[in-house]
Amino acid sequence: MKQIRRRWVWFAIAIAVAFVLMLLSSVSPNNPTVASGSTYTRQPAGYAAWFEYMQERGTPVQRWQRPPTELWPQDVQAKPPADDATDAASDPAEARSRDAEPRLLLQVMPTLGFQGLSRRERAWVEAGNTLVVLGQRASVSSAPFRSEIASDFGEIAIDTRRRLSLTIATEPELEATTLIGDEQGAIVWQRELGEGRIIYAVTPHLAANAYREEPGNFAFLADLVTRWEQPIWVDEYLHGHKDREVIEAEIGDSSSDYLAQTPLVLLFWQAAIAFIVLVGASNRRLGPPQAESPKVTDNSAAYMRALAQVLQKADRSEFVLSKVGKAERSRLQRALGLGSTPVGDRELIQAWTDHTGQPSSTVERVLDPVNQTQANEGDLAAWLRAVALLRQHLPD
Repeated sequence: MKQIRRRWVWFAIAIAVAFVLMLLSSVSPNNPTVASGSTYTRQPAGYAAWFEYMQERGTPVQRWQRPPTELWPQDVQAKPPADDATDAASDPAEARSRDAEPRLLLQVMPTLGFQGLSRRERAWVEAGNTLVVLGQRASVSSAPFRSEIASDFGEIAIDTRRRLSLTIATEPELEATTLIGDEQGAIVWQRELGEGRIIYAVTPHLAANAYREEPGNFAFLADLVTRWEQPIWVDEYLHGHKDREVIEAEIGDSSSDYLAQTPLVLLFWQAAIAFIVLVGASNRRLGPPQAESPKVTDNSAAYMRALAQVLQKADRSEFVLSKVGKAERSRLQRALGLGSTPVGDRELIQAWTDHTGQPSSTVERVLDPVNQTQANEGDLAAWLRAVALLRQHLPD
């Protein structure tokens, strides 16, 4: 009966631990893939240092924490209004206004996979807006992984072999201008679309925190996003950062709504099924009870443990050195082909160096402490390490 109760206790503990771990994993903001490229992240792949760099130079950069689709026009044929807005939007509600002046949206893709523009995105760019995408897929070239590209802002460090060949573009709408590149192809390039433009980079880490000490990376991206004098927005929705109203609209405003959309629901049903199975198994006999076999006591091992405790309390480490040392010396003689008749230290050391090619100091550290009259636990531990090292080089 006690064993059954103990089984239930361990089962309950396991369920509780699994629940807590699942909860922590589902709410953890430290997903490295999502955090890569975020201005909130100080990891090497984050952009917090570049965001601070822009603030220090007095360039306002704002974070966009809503779906980018709210920027795109609902009607792809719609044109921007004739009258321009006065200033950049200072809050998301004003920024989403269709009457706002053209703006620049910076997207740092956590993984290479940008597949092009939708019709609404294209219409938004053609209306005079600028889209900067860091992390466009391109083929791997023969360029070295680490490249130092000269620019007006200093050398720009590029750690990727991916390059895009722009020579195959034949249609006018596909024509592009290389902003950074080498003989292997373009690294950063720009395409004009209507009154706007889209800028691509083969690497999502163009101005990541890891390049803070590089002379040109931060300055180049800063110039890239400020040359058109448009309000600058960084897409943080892409990295999991959302405004409160967006969260409420997507997953609800209560804890039950949140839990209903996480793996915790699956965990709950698994726990319920396991609970039912355990209840059924506990109420069913699977055969006659089996008698426990008596434990076999190893008298030799028990005697050795007892003797070791006595020697430790008596502080007689030198006794262990003497007895075990003689056994190790005899083992060493036999392994070196000297038989069981005791030989002198010099002959034993010479045979050791001849057979193993190892320095004599290895065996001397084992032979020297054997005849000591006083030794502490530290000396014994050091000697045992020397014995272990010696055994590694003994011939089979």
